[in-house]
Amino acid sequence: MPSFTWPPPRASAEFVIPKKWLPTGNPVRLADVATSLEQALGTAKYPRWSYLSVPNGFALVSQMEQIRKDGSPSPDTARWSTQMPPASSMNVGEFIKALANAQPGFYRVIVFVATDQPWKRSGTASPTGKQAEQWLAAGVSALPPALGQQPYGDAHRTTTLIYEFRKAAAGKAAVLVDTSPTPARRHLDKAGIAEALTR
Repeated sequence: MPSFTWPPPRASAEFVIPKKWLPTGNPVRLADVATSLEQALGTAKYPRWSYLSVPNGFALVSQMEQIRKDGSPSPDTARWSTQMPPASSMNVGEFIKALANAQPGFYRVIVFVATDQPWKRSGTASPTGKQAEQWLAAGVSALPPALGQQPYGDAHRTTTLIYEFRKAAAGKAAVLVDTSPTPARRHLDKAGIAEALTR
C-alpha cells in the first residue's frame, strides 16, 4: 500500500477521536476502526476516500471538498468541485462581498490517521492544494486485509487532521490555511461526520 507522508504534514487543525466514538470489544482490529470511519464518511455523503499506510496503521483520506468559511460544506452542486464558487451558490451578502473583494474559495481535505506511533509536528512542510488532492489518487480503495487484521490496541489513537486551503482567485493555487479559524471538532460537526460517529 502506498505510504502517507511521515510524519504527517502540519495540518490546519487537529482533533483526536474519542475512543467511545470508535468500536469497542476484544479484540478491536484496525479494520473495525476503518469500517466505522468509512460508514461515517458515507453517511456524511462523501463519495470517495482512499487509504495510505503509516507506521503500525493507516491514513484514511477524504476527497477534497469546497466549503464555506465557517467549515460547512458548499451546496451539492459545488461541494465536489475545485473551481471557484459560482454566484448561484452564494447568498445575497456573500454575493455583494464577492463583487467587492473577489470572493475566495475555501477547500478541505480530512485525513484520519490511526496509529500507535507518535510523531513530531516540527520540520514537516505544509502541503499544497495540488499535493493534498493527489493523496486521494495515490491511495487504495480499501484497507488491505493483512493490515486490517492487526489489533487496534490501547496505545492506538485516531487523529483527525484538517487540511484547509484558500484559493484567492480563479487560476490561483490553493494555499494551506496555517491555523483554521474553525476548530477540527467543529469541522467534523459541520461535515456531518461527528454525528455519524457518535450514533
